[in-house]
Amino acid sequence: MNSEYTPQYFTIKNVKKNTPELYFKNLDGLRFLAAFAVIIGHAQHLIHQYQGYYPYQPYANKLASFGVDFFFVLSGFLISHLLMQEIRETATINIRHFYFRRVLRIFPLYFLVGLIGVFTGGFWVAYFDYLSLNDGKYIDYVYNQADFFKNLFFLGTFSINIQTFLGFHNPVSSLNVGHFWSLAVEEQFYLIWAPTLYVFRRYVGVVILIFIGLGFYLNNLPAATFSPYSQFQYYFLGNRFWYFGLGAGFAWWIQYFSIKLLLDKVLIFSQKIKTHPSRLYRDVPSVFSRKSLIFIVLSIQLVCLVPALYYLLGNAHAHENEYIVNALIAVLIIAIAIAEYSILSALFLENKVLKYLGKISYGIYMFHIFSILLTYKILKNVGIVEKSALFHALCLIVGTLISIGLAALSYAFFEKQFLVLKHKIKPQNNELEKLDESKSAKSIYIFNN
Repeated sequence: MNSEYTPQYFTIKNVKKNTPELYFKNLDGLRFLAAFAVIIGHAQHLIHQYQGYYPYQPYANKLASFGVDFFFVLSGFLISHLLMQEIRETATINIRHFYFRRVLRIFPLYFLVGLIGVFTGGFWVAYFDYLSLNDGKYIDYVYNQADFFKNLFFLGTFSINIQTFLGFHNPVSSLNVGHFWSLAVEEQFYLIWAPTLYVFRRYVGVVILIFIGLGFYLNNLPAATFSPYSQFQYYFLGNRFWYFGLGAGFAWWIQYFSIKLLLDKVLIFSQKIKTHPSRLYRDVPSVFSRKSLIFIVLSIQLVCLVPALYYLLGNAHAHENEYIVNALIAVLIIAIAIAEYSILSALFLENKVLKYLGKISYGIYMFHIFSILLTYKILKNVGIVEKSALFHALCLIVGTLISIGLAALSYAFFEKQFLVLKHKIKPQNNELEKLDESKSAKSIYIFNN
């Protein structure tokens, strides 16, 4: 096909040769925005614990919930895309290679921050006056040996989510590593997802549908089903299959289905209208030029995005259907973001600052609870009125900046030492080694197989 008529606005390109990682534009910026949404929610939660007041309502809790859900959908999308690409190119999955890369990315900072939190937990709960909160019910609590080993066990086995819904948490785990529950859920998903796709690699679509259906079913069961574990639905991996599954489903769709061919035909038909000698064609105005199609695509994105943003930033709330709405909005945002012509580009998500913040968003998430608590302590000590608008604004802004600073230091001087090893891993699969340069560096069309 003549490249003149090939629409380039649905393309993503492999940025490095012989690497399974793909670069999807705008996603780094969205990572940071999702992390910031979580910070807003947790800042409000901590302020409420100290003051009994919700300063960022009605937005904070809803944004925080969406931020976490967005990360689950994004993980399902990116990990599944990587694994399905490997299946298409090699007819298999190198499980050892996959897990080794996950370990290098997640484990070092997870255990560094987690172990510090567990070993120094008694000091921090006292320093931040955490024992006096919750109506003083923890006032006489002493960090004992049983709780120490309990926290150490759940941290080491990536099961803090299980610790939470079983009610085995304590002030130290709640304060220092309680937010690690989402990382535990992700690691549990990685543990089962790669082997599942490996075993059923001929039926990837069916597997994804099963995961989506199972997650939807578990989320729709009444809370009484899980009594006395009232938080089971929120923290249990199976309920999160809905998010991971939708992300995986979108990754599967962009690899195996196409509307790009339809758009190609539209452009070719448009060219025929302009050049065909028939009077019929000459009299039909051409509305399917390249610019017209781009305008149509951007208009459709805007029509879809406006109500989604209105829901996230407005007063509307889905209540019991929040899990459905959040996941669908997350998929929508990801789909719009990675299109070559994306209306989200107007947010400058690809500028250097947001891309960098997205790159260190993992560290931002790891440090943000400590940073908010430290900010609260500092603001209180310098004499700013606790329930003032200035206090609440500074608590969020300064807490975020401290999180960014700690994450930047961690990334530069600690995490990078492990991340460089990811790029030194050589392909272990013979088929992968046989891939020629053109196949390794080929463009992958978002809406084409």
